[in-house]
Amino acid sequence: MGPYSILILLSIAVIVSYLLDVIARATTISSVLMLLASSINAD
Repeated sequence: MGPYSILILLSIAVIVSYLLDVIARATTISSVLMLLASSINAD
């Protein structure tokens, strides 16, 4: 895995985290719980 792939994956992780934080503000579900759920579903 090259350095560009790592940078892209980290960027995607930051964007997904931000989107889940926005969704968490609109709902009563914690953003941490949504991140955990999304990582469990990704496996």
